[in-house]
Amino acid sequence: MATRTIKAVKGLTTDILQYVVLIILQIFLAQIILRVSGQEVLGAYAIVMQVIGYGLVLDFGLGVALNRYLAQSFSIIGNDKKFAKVFNAGRYFMLVTNALSALLIITFALNITIFLSGTESVLSDARIALFVYSGWTIARTPLVLYGNGLRATQNMATANLIGLFSGASRLFLSIGLVYSGFGLVGLVIANVASECMSFLLNKFYFQKLNPSLDLSWRKPDVVLMRELMAFGVTYWGVNVAIVLTVGSDSLIVGHLYGAAAAAVFYTTKTPSFLLTQLLFKISDNAGPAINQLVSQGNVEAVRDAYLKVLRYSMLVAFPLAIGIICFNKSVIGIWLSPDLYAGQLMSLALAFYVVTQVINHINAMITVAIGNMKNWMLISISTGVMTVFLGYVFGKLFGLQWVMVAIAVMDIPMFLFLMYRSFFGIRMSSHRILSEAVLPAVLSSIPLIVFVGFIFSVNLTQNLSELIVNVSIFCAIFVISCYRIGLTNSERLLLRDKLHILNF
Repeated sequence: MATRTIKAVKGLTTDILQYVVLIILQIFLAQIILRVSGQEVLGAYAIVMQVIGYGLVLDFGLGVALNRYLAQSFSIIGNDKKFAKVFNAGRYFMLVTNALSALLIITFALNITIFLSGTESVLSDARIALFVYSGWTIARTPLVLYGNGLRATQNMATANLIGLFSGASRLFLSIGLVYSGFGLVGLVIANVASECMSFLLNKFYFQKLNPSLDLSWRKPDVVLMRELMAFGVTYWGVNVAIVLTVGSDSLIVGHLYGAAAAAVFYTTKTPSFLLTQLLFKISDNAGPAINQLVSQGNVEAVRDAYLKVLRYSMLVAFPLAIGIICFNKSVIGIWLSPDLYAGQLMSLALAFYVVTQVINHINAMITVAIGNMKNWMLISISTGVMTVFLGYVFGKLFGLQWVMVAIAVMDIPMFLFLMYRSFFGIRMSSHRILSEAVLPAVLSSIPLIVFVGFIFSVNLTQNLSELIVNVSIFCAIFVISCYRIGLTNSERLLLRDKLHILNF
């Protein structure tokens, strides 16, 4: 039987492959939309996707609650009935929340002119796209939770491979529909079709891997539903904060400056956001195992796992932040157009935000697993509201770059709260965190800072060939520095044993 570590590694590997497909999708899709449909459509697409994401507000935190309860109920040997009860209760919740989400999306569609300024054809397509997705939001209800079930049972690799297939199908469908003249509506139809295929495959493989589980619809356990709701609502503020921060930035820019400006903001942040989500995969694939350890009361193992996940994440997050500062302008200019780069101030804000978000993601995972959610909702909603307010004011007074500055600054209160809550929850000393997780990542990043200083002094990223050479050197320095400074002796030995590489 595969161990938790092996499952997590397989899950991480396939998750990365899945996400690479998503990155390829974004790279090609943005270029195709610009070439075939124009900058306004690209900006409208970013805004439509954020409106769809607003459905997260009406999730009431139940997605996180269900992931936690499914994972922890599955860890109890022979307790399949508890897993089935949680799964069954979750479907009833999904039915309600999906209906509310569909209603919210329809409301946005009917009032699209409030949130987006553009040509009538773009506005009309945005309405139709939102109507299409609202219908799918309700239709998908019976299928949604099978993907959660695969991850909760630690079959992350299977779920990720299905996601990889879904991402690839979305890419080809999107390209075909855009070139066929369906524009913004075609992009949403491609999204719906790929999601449908993914959900159906999730159901098939979950039932194949767990044939003894009876997941037929039954009368829900009212006591369990109350427990799930109580836990979910305590996390709900986090979803609200996500929607009010990174889920509203393009809407703010679109409202202030129009769809074309929203495209500039969207393209400037896209590489950073995509790579940040990739870093989340390290902790995401360790999440089910950590939930299992928490349910078993093995706090020491949780501490060890936390230190490893944090160190591995920081070893990549710091270099990513440095790379954003150095290369973001060139990447946007060569990928699409120099006119679609918002400015260096936004890149600096993105670099700061990458680091805080990666740490927040890990600490949030620990806090959810421990279950100490007190005051989280209040702080999340408060910072979310302040982010929208500051983003609007800064954007209106100083320009669209400052919307990202507001988001980065208002991430600090949540960073401090989650750090304290996770440290307290697993009784971890700040000294141990700094010495075993943060310091190795900082020291291994110093050679990269020196290299970036050289790049800025001679300005060597003017064209594609120079960019490829310098990014390659950057990555090589990262690998060597991470191996020599960031990893422990035992990890280097294990790596050489697994990959059969020579010592540097």
